[in-house]
Amino acid sequence: MDKSLEFEERKTLAQSIADAAQSASLREADETEPDEPTEEQRKCVQRALRILGFRSHGVEELRRKLKAKGESSENSAYAVNYLLDKGLLDDESYGAELCEYYRRKGYPEWRVKAELRRHLVRYDR
Repeated sequence: MDKSLEFEERKTLAQSIADAAQSASLREADETEPDEPTEEQRKCVQRALRILGFRSHGVEELRRKLKAKGESSENSAYAVNYLLDKGLLDDESYGAELCEYYRRKGYPEWRVKAELRRHLVRYDR
């Protein structure tokens, strides 16, 4: 009788482990991966890429344009971070590009700084 009781306990323990593993795998299947973008986030990235297709933008300038187009703060932040990670958005190179452009046009230093502020690019020099 002792051996049958021991067998039943092992069988119950094995079944409990199997049930726990199955419920854990079901929970994982139900949860969406945090790295996987939603459809809205993908559309926001596409919109940001279309905006960047016309000309370069700074981070804040792009963020404001996306919000003006009706994108949520979360989707805009996702798109900007995605583009930063991919190297498609860079304030430093954009600021240098703007400086060069306005200096070639003969703008004085104070006016170049004003244009950088207007384009929402920080001036650290």
